[in-house]
Amino acid sequence: MTQTTKKVLVVGIIVVVVAGVASWRAVRRRPAPRTREITGATIRTLDVARQMAEVEFAHPKTGRRIRLTGTLAPGCEILVDGQPATLADLQVGDLVDVRGTVYPDYSVQADRVCVYRALSDTSPVPPNTQPATAPADGS
Repeated sequence: MTQTTKKVLVVGIIVVVVAGVASWRAVRRRPAPRTREITGATIRTLDVARQMAEVEFAHPKTGRRIRLTGTLAPGCEILVDGQPATLADLQVGDLVDVRGTVYPDYSVQADRVCVYRALSDTSPVPPNTQPATAPADGS
């Protein structure tokens, strides 16, 4: 083996190793899908045929209003006041809690949607929500 052939071989091996390490680091940095829960959101748009909805909610840390559009996962559980329902039963303006997966491209797929319409003694109270009460002084 000549000196030139050895140099080419060593440079080739170095290039392959560097490319492998770079690829491994790029794959490792790619964010994984995350499961998140949004509470106290409001349905803004609803497309039953495409299985899509847009909700608006306040960011829990900043209070900034955020709108997210998402689809329903196959087998998505939908509840209206604790009773099983379908997407067609939902209405724009409904108060919802949504659990779903947020993907790296910011697409969202809901796997559980809970709608709270009637806040009475017989229906569940949304988490982190207190019933409205009158002031003690009667005003």
